[in-house]
Amino acid sequence: MAAMLAVAMTFGRGEPGAAQTALDERQQHVATIVTGEIEKLTGPAGRNCGIYTLSGVDGPSPVGRRELREALRCVLAAQRRGQAAWAIWQVPHVDAILFDGVGASAVSAVHTVAGRGSNADVELAPCLDPRVGRDLTIECANRRPPTPRDVEKARRALRRDLERTSGFVWADVAPEAPPAGTSGDPSEALTATVTAAQRHVHAAGEPQWPRCPHHFDHPLTYRDGWWFCERDAAFIAAVGRLSTVIPRVKRRR
Repeated sequence: MAAMLAVAMTFGRGEPGAAQTALDERQQHVATIVTGEIEKLTGPAGRNCGIYTLSGVDGPSPVGRRELREALRCVLAAQRRGQAAWAIWQVPHVDAILFDGVGASAVSAVHTVAGRGSNADVELAPCLDPRVGRDLTIECANRRPPTPRDVEKARRALRRDLERTSGFVWADVAPEAPPAGTSGDPSEALTATVTAAQRHVHAAGEPQWPRCPHHFDHPLTYRDGWWFCERDAAFIAAVGRLSTVIPRVKRRR
């Protein structure tokens, strides 16, 4: 953790070379705990995108949108390279020392980090299409309802995943029409299609497909266009990109 804190970026109006205060020590202590909680999800992060803290001298100096955008861009850039990364920033204008932030493992979507108490309790939540809001929070697009066009694209993506990582042929596993019992709701039809394909693969002798690349002992599930780890509450890979996080297999004959 000492290495993490060495690259911290501190914003405020403290005097250069000033002695470390009790507040400084408390901030570092809480930041260390928060980064430890994040790395339970991300794993050791080779790319630290910053610990932004506020100075206690002359009152708090809020972190602005520019700093938050830079931190988010840094995490997203690391994610595109298949690297774990995170950034945290102290919540301004509160009495307790709270940190928010973002983080991603090498095989997950970005997750938001929200401080939940002065004891460095944090909550990590998956965040699709993250962006910095006007109120200096990270906004997510997790719940955009799919359109019929989205469903067709997702079905083609699911076919790529299935044939590259399970070895089964799409025509032998998934129905071309929505499974019986589904309504006309695109989201429900797509979820039912994924579930039907998984059920067939499991029954054919691959009960862990697609196997979670974090834990290796349970299958991923489908959620919002992504393969999702229920244990970590982590979006692992977009449907269609499963072979980037688990090995490809040869097609069964």
